[in-house]
Amino acid sequence: MKIRNLILPAVLLLFSLYSCEVEEPFSKRSEIEEGLPVKVLVPFRTQPGVVITRADQGAELENRVNNAYLIVFDEVGNKIGSKFCTEGNGMEPKTGSTGTLEINTISQNRAYIVGIANLNDGTVGTAYDITPDMLEQITTYDQLCSLQVKLSERGVQRGSTFVMTGMVIDEEGNNIIQIPGSESGTSTLSGCELRFERTDAKIEFIVKTEPANNSWKNFSFQPNSWRVHKVPAQVLVLKDENGGDADGKGTEYFSSR
Repeated sequence: MKIRNLILPAVLLLFSLYSCEVEEPFSKRSEIEEGLPVKVLVPFRTQPGVVITRADQGAELENRVNNAYLIVFDEVGNKIGSKFCTEGNGMEPKTGSTGTLEINTISQNRAYIVGIANLNDGTVGTAYDITPDMLEQITTYDQLCSLQVKLSERGVQRGSTFVMTGMVIDEEGNNIIQIPGSESGTSTLSGCELRFERTDAKIEFIVKTEPANNSWKNFSFQPNSWRVHKVPAQVLVLKDENGGDADGKGTEYFSSR
């Protein structure tokens, strides 16, 4: 028997598909009065995709949102609202991967909202050491862009809960949105949605085999061991403006056992 292909893609750590470069909206909206207190309802969902873990978890577990931290920034990047949402306290799930989040902030013509899901809070645990207290210290968008989180343990195996990040975008894909005021005090972001994407490390092994002799019958192959080299021990919460993750000076790497 001979092994035809053994492909080991590099480990890819992606904390959100959204970088720290904010896009200008393509459509012009009517200006609104800013600074009015408002409770904002934010629809969310987990982006669909093919995800494979070593334990081969089902899609329901892979995409589940157990909690979420929302941060609202104004046009120049100052925080104007934040909230750690859990079920019954700012988070109303429809399914495990969809629902609505709510946060108190103020009306803005141009703002952006970032969400980080599945933080370590004592009841939920992931591979990364990221907690609500860490995000509570963030006061500007630049601080969030420079925030790095580290792996709790230096390994490549994962459980069933994964950190996810995303930004609220409108129907045209813009991440600068308008937060209107409301006479009722509650405003739903019409046509907008927070789309979470799984951000954990993924390693895919593709092994193809064929018999060295066509007369062979009922043969099988199973690797006895494998290792992954140069695994980053930290990652940026949001990618930088060039689409990169934590790298350069002070970056630590390790190899799996």
